[in-house]
Amino acid sequence: MQKFIDAMTQLWPLTNVNVINTLQAKGARHVIHVSTNEGHWVLKVLDPERTEEEARAYTDVLQFLSKLQTKIAPGILPQTDGRLYGRCDDRFMYVMEYIEGTQANETPEDEFALGQLTAELHAVEGYEVASTLDFQHTLRNMITRFKDRPYYEEYLRVLQNIPDFTIHRQSLMHTDIGPHNCLKQRDGNLILVDFDDAGLGSTYIDVGYPLICQFVRFHDETLQFDAQNAVAFYSGYQRKRRLTDEEIELTFQGGVFMQAMYMDAYGEAAVDKMWAILQYALEHRDVLKQAIRNEV
Repeated sequence: MQKFIDAMTQLWPLTNVNVINTLQAKGARHVIHVSTNEGHWVLKVLDPERTEEEARAYTDVLQFLSKLQTKIAPGILPQTDGRLYGRCDDRFMYVMEYIEGTQANETPEDEFALGQLTAELHAVEGYEVASTLDFQHTLRNMITRFKDRPYYEEYLRVLQNIPDFTIHRQSLMHTDIGPHNCLKQRDGNLILVDFDDAGLGSTYIDVGYPLICQFVRFHDETLQFDAQNAVAFYSGYQRKRRLTDEEIELTFQGGVFMQAMYMDAYGEAAVDKMWAILQYALEHRDVLKQAIRNEV
């Protein structure tokens, strides 16, 4: 870790850098809270697999959002030479504003506020850099998976029924909306964090993500739908931007796409459980869509 701190001191206009704690260490990625004479900051060190193009996209979106009147994301600190990201060995890194706050909770209050914040993000205009979540490329790759599973034909039919999201509404998307990526400040306002993969993409994939990936879960080996928090999130979203019946169906399908995409995200042993979550959502689609409509 020290080599990243040394590189940070050399590249950014910061002095007396001291590590407070590691906020996240996921694989080779590190998110580090530091104090300096110039204030508190967050150093993010990307996985070595991340390319310079990706580092540029991650930092460009933060710079763009920092210029908005509504605060949605942490600000980004340029290097001494004005560049937004640096490199240490084979790793790209950048420095963000430290947000004083705690992780948002899975409560109706925070979910409602998060829904509103998501709608505000989707209302942002003028950002033209595509998200690294490429819908068509990702879908093609998804079709090639799980051919050894007994449910592959059913899985394939699910994918074939997913609409072409590239022809529907596009907006600035986060790609991983949820309390786990949201900080609650002392004044109650929420700030989204972890904008890796953010960019121009499908509104419905983004707003659909929590519908299944967050709100449908196993509890003591029994699948349950968290209707209360789902209603809160989508009520907050629609306080800012009302969804039509067609958009509600697209939102549901966006959730299907994201759950299918993440089926192998937790390793081979979890694939069948992830498929069970998707099956549950498909079997209870009317209940899930009623939650979006606030009819539960």
